[in-house]
Amino acid sequence: MSSPQGTSKAEAKKNYMRYRGKARQANGRASAESLAEAIAAELPQPTELEDEVADLVTFVRQHIHPKYPLADCLERGVAFHYGQMPQIVRARIEDLLKKRALRFVCCTSTLLQGVNLPAKNIFIENPKRGNGRPMRPGDFWNLAGRAGRLTKEFHGNVWCIYSKEWDGNPLEGDRIEKVTSAFTTTLATEPEKVLEVIKISNRPSEAEDIRLYEHVFGRVFSDYGLEGRTMAELQDIPESKRPVVAEIEKECVAVAKRVSLPSEVFRRNTAFSPLKLEELAAFLRQQAALREWVPILPMSPAGYATMQAIFGKLEDVFFHTENKSYVYYCWLASQWIGGTSLKDLISNKINRDNVPNEAREISNTIRALFKDLEETLRYKYVKYLRAYNEVLRSVLEDRGEKKLIELITPLHLLIEYGAYDQTLINMMALGMSRTSAILVKAAMHLPSNMTRPECQQRINGMDLRRVELPMVCQDELARIRRT
Repeated sequence: MSSPQGTSKAEAKKNYMRYRGKARQANGRASAESLAEAIAAELPQPTELEDEVADLVTFVRQHIHPKYPLADCLERGVAFHYGQMPQIVRARIEDLLKKRALRFVCCTSTLLQGVNLPAKNIFIENPKRGNGRPMRPGDFWNLAGRAGRLTKEFHGNVWCIYSKEWDGNPLEGDRIEKVTSAFTTTLATEPEKVLEVIKISNRPSEAEDIRLYEHVFGRVFSDYGLEGRTMAELQDIPESKRPVVAEIEKECVAVAKRVSLPSEVFRRNTAFSPLKLEELAAFLRQQAALREWVPILPMSPAGYATMQAIFGKLEDVFFHTENKSYVYYCWLASQWIGGTSLKDLISNKINRDNVPNEAREISNTIRALFKDLEETLRYKYVKYLRAYNEVLRSVLEDRGEKKLIELITPLHLLIEYGAYDQTLINMMALGMSRTSAILVKAAMHLPSNMTRPECQQRINGMDLRRVELPMVCQDELARIRRT
């Protein structure tokens, strides 16, 4: 949690200690929201909000949900901040904090990810990063360095709350750590787990205890198994681990002799188990007709059924979740690609899941949807759909199916953008958020096939005084205008 205001040390600590006990229901994003709500409940509502804060309050209620707790928090000068929030909202919170328009921001470890937010006071409680992993000393001091930035504050305060209860102590150890690759570190410390994913290949690729080791396997296979290099040249591998590393090399050489996909496919997809890429290729080769496995727009005839079949095959080969969650994610992807607004996506999910009309339940649902969009669709499915297209293209090339190759739709790019409409994609490519692009296109009645230069030209010629758009969207337009 950070506070940019010039409160005294005693007041700052007293305030945090009072709020702390009221928001310990969960870790991460939920905790950030709960703590922000607890702080806001203790603060008086100002008689008048700054225009930019008031605009964001209205924007949140109109374009996310009336009961999303961020709006009520903002009215009292408090916000929460985490990586899976909509980019337009997250960026605005950062702007408001820099301008000292907010009193408190309760945040997750997103502050470690390069977000330059100077603050007078920073409170750290049992610091974690990512999925609950303890911070390393370098992470901790990077975060602490956000208190009192040059040209912003003469000095800052960092409060380490209840440090005796911390899981590990990031205050111990060197502030500057030696940077080592996860690849080398894993082979030096846990090569047995890499060998395990080679020998037992039907495990869920995205499981926390599998993902890293499959990545290392893919990299070893590409760099050594395919290239004929020896892993004996690797430094920093202790003698006790070298026999296991040698066995990994032997297994990769054996796999390289029996794979059928071109080497370039493996080199471009080192994040995946080559055995699973081969399994996918073998399945596609078994199909008498591959037309129904070529991804096309989900809103076109047969497009949705094709996308659901592809999502199901990714489940069979890579995910192994043993449920049919891919059916939901296919539906969500089609809505997202189709340009459905975030407000409508939230409303659809609330109705689909029969969520009670209570603020807490709605907030949990919104947060879950943000995770579905950012972590599952825009990260996981984007990554695997890209690999799917590479494998499919290789199989089609072997069959000489040039016409089918031309039909392949890059679903991964459409999901990344959240649109198939060329005007929306090109406006986002200019630097506009998805939400702003949708609002601007509707407000200006733009066609769906505009090129990037045409979009730039229309934006340059816009008279913002005559277009009804939230201030946060107008500010985005102002940043990308070329006049």
